[in-house]
Amino acid sequence: MKRMINWVEKRQKLLISLVCALAFFSYVFLLRNELKVANNNGNIKIVAAKQKDPLAAGYRENTRQIALEGQPLNDDEIVRNDWGVYSAAVPIPINITEATDDLENPTMEIQHDGPVRNISFEYSRYYLGGYLQIYLDDVLYMQLNTYQEEESYELLTIDFPQHYGLSSTNAVWWLQMAILAAALPLFVQLELYKRLPFRRFLLAFILLAASYYALAAGLNYTLPQSFVFSNTLYSFNKAMLVLTLFTFFALILGQVLFYFVKTRWRYWGQLLYLLLIVPAPFLTFYLLEMPSAYDSYLKAADIPANLAIITVIWLTLAMLTTSLRMASMLAAAGGLIMGIVNKALIAIRSTPLLAYHFLQIRDGLNVAQNTKITVELIIPELIFLTAFYLIALAFLPPSRTLFAWPEPLPFWQKLPNRLAFLRKTLYQKLIISAVGILTALFALRPLVYHIANSVDMDLLFFSMQKTYYEHGFALSFTRFYEVSQITEPEGYSSEAVTDILDHYPRKDNSAKQKPNIIIIQNESLTDYGQLTSLNFSPDPLEFIHSMTDNTIKGAFYASVLGGGTANTEYEVLTSNSLAILPPNAFPYQQLITSPKNNITSALNSYGYQSVAVHPYLENFYRRNLVYDYLGFDESYFNNSKPAISDLVDVENLRGYVSDESLYQASQKLIEDTDDPLFNFIVTMQGHESYGLSEEENPRTVSITNSPDDSSATDFLSSVRASDQAFKDFINSLNASDEPTVVIMYGDHQPELSNSYFEPALDANDPSAKYQTPFIMWANFDLPQDDDIKLSPNYLVPYLLSTLTKTDYPLPVSSYYQFLSELQQQIPIMTTWGYYNADYAYSAEAPADNQLLSQYRLIGYNNVVDKSALSLTNYYE
Repeated sequence: MKRMINWVEKRQKLLISLVCALAFFSYVFLLRNELKVANNNGNIKIVAAKQKDPLAAGYRENTRQIALEGQPLNDDEIVRNDWGVYSAAVPIPINITEATDDLENPTMEIQHDGPVRNISFEYSRYYLGGYLQIYLDDVLYMQLNTYQEEESYELLTIDFPQHYGLSSTNAVWWLQMAILAAALPLFVQLELYKRLPFRRFLLAFILLAASYYALAAGLNYTLPQSFVFSNTLYSFNKAMLVLTLFTFFALILGQVLFYFVKTRWRYWGQLLYLLLIVPAPFLTFYLLEMPSAYDSYLKAADIPANLAIITVIWLTLAMLTTSLRMASMLAAAGGLIMGIVNKALIAIRSTPLLAYHFLQIRDGLNVAQNTKITVELIIPELIFLTAFYLIALAFLPPSRTLFAWPEPLPFWQKLPNRLAFLRKTLYQKLIISAVGILTALFALRPLVYHIANSVDMDLLFFSMQKTYYEHGFALSFTRFYEVSQITEPEGYSSEAVTDILDHYPRKDNSAKQKPNIIIIQNESLTDYGQLTSLNFSPDPLEFIHSMTDNTIKGAFYASVLGGGTANTEYEVLTSNSLAILPPNAFPYQQLITSPKNNITSALNSYGYQSVAVHPYLENFYRRNLVYDYLGFDESYFNNSKPAISDLVDVENLRGYVSDESLYQASQKLIEDTDDPLFNFIVTMQGHESYGLSEEENPRTVSITNSPDDSSATDFLSSVRASDQAFKDFINSLNASDEPTVVIMYGDHQPELSNSYFEPALDANDPSAKYQTPFIMWANFDLPQDDDIKLSPNYLVPYLLSTLTKTDYPLPVSSYYQFLSELQQQIPIMTTWGYYNADYAYSAEAPADNQLLSQYRLIGYNNVVDKSALSLTNYYE
């Protein structure tokens, strides 16, 4: 063993030379396509020919994610297009066409500015597929038979004829090879490998591990497990091999630059440092925008404002960290993550990344585990690019080493020799950090606001992602955040609120026996049979539709779509409408940080036992804290102590606790509670993702007048199961001697209203995507109504008002009397619009409605003013 070690030590330089040479030539071989140029006119035609396989049933073609040399196709490059675009019900827009007698060869013609080395896109193969032809400069280059019995998408990458050469498109790759070819011999000849510290190897390992995880995650959400970056097609293994070799070279180059610092060649290190640092804001902008490249239509005039905002934040980070290099790494990594999350939120929830989402990181990760999504192929490309950039930056010498820094103050010069290293770094870092902290606290926000407000733009609250697509991420994020801040309404004071509520003296009429109150917020419950002309077999809401005795039914107008469950909860429990809060408010995260007046605390004062039940994690949307602030005596979750499973034997449906189990838990609470019970239930059975297999959720509902869709029938089958569970619950309560009133409503429509069901919804009805069923039932005489319409903030006052007409009235506070009067004038109040007493719609709030103005004052008092609890007597 000792002889072998001696042998290696004697030939160390030779062995390292061989390793470097092998690594270099392997790297060049893997990236050989990047060193080539094409010789064509850049004209490409994608044609759906009127030819087909004898077994095919049509001439249809579908393509998506068309990219030239890894970059999404620019609309300006399309000079002729006979194809259409379908994007309503799919996560990735699809180019569609079909050859017909009138249009035999529908064509998409692309004219690129310069020669094209490759084109890549996904194309579908299915039973209607014909022949797909690709022309280069009017010459047929490839023809594909797209017929196949089972539908699938395949990635096609076409490398056009190329030869080795230098051009503006590949100059950076040639430069990289030249730098490595010069640096590697120096590294070996000067024996710089002997000076490599262990911490650099550790950093290399960490960067490669992070790259491995990120790239694997990115490819996991794409259909083909490969991607095109520039002029090279990468599998996961090839990408990781290239990144590993690049990390090896970055280690070597960093060591060479450290050597140059001490020589007259120092300026080479300075130049490389600047070449990598200066583009950081531009790269961050690119990473923020490119995940949405296939949807975006960013205005060129708004790019400078986006870059200015990013640059200001980047410079502030540089001061806080005292390192431009660290700021650049944080900006690039942050830009990548936010860009991808923004795209995922738009795909899943039709909502872009907003400020309040940063308060929901843990909740978002929990939801993501049960959400299926397909992302564009550009996502792994961006991960790969970011990994390259971070690795290149990580091993650069620090700026204080490369550039001359000011001489330290006299005080620092007197430090003893053993602390000499502090003389050139500590005082400078302290000063810069202090300036950074002051900038972040006092200058950053007004400066960013100033830049954002310099742009003339409209904020589309009904379709916020369109604002991001048109004006850019940084600019749109800033403007939406700015308008989300709560401001004190004109004329506000606690005395003004008191004066308003004094006009509504508390009604103390109360029955000797108080009824149990069960409020069920049913996840995504929607009656598409009522909202569309689609026919379902059987009726998924068969029992609810059959209810007549002691039943009030109608429509519940939610403020949210596809998500935001906790916002509906907030409106129902507090009767504070989201309409009087700033856009994008998320009260559970932002506003409820202390006890608040609400129906729970009011019922508690009447002698009720209040219990919340939610079959998910207790910290989801901070419900464990929020329910405590709202005054619930007990809260049961999946992981609380006690848990829902301590009440009943839990059964799951679609991977969530079934509605049936929750209703059984409610019955158990009624049996075990001596006091009247207020039970607030938030279900999960109908939660996305939809499209589970038949084994995971057997289909019990079909769509008879439209093609079945796996996601739609999964959802409808869940609705039917919920309806049947509700039937059993009502029948059980009907046999009970305890007076009980039950209210159930849907918290919002599912995201399917933006996909499968969207074409069937009334596009002229602004409420079409926001209506959910409302049902009130009691096991005692209840005035019947089958056409009630209300928004969430009116649910509780409507309940209390209705009970006054029965044998089981409850006290009605000043606040709820005020709301009942407001409901007469504005019966529906949501974030997307208002309906007046005649149910005429307006997107804007009534301008001169006195009660609405008063409601804003009361709402501000209850939401923000800490003195609100001193007015509790007006709420209970």
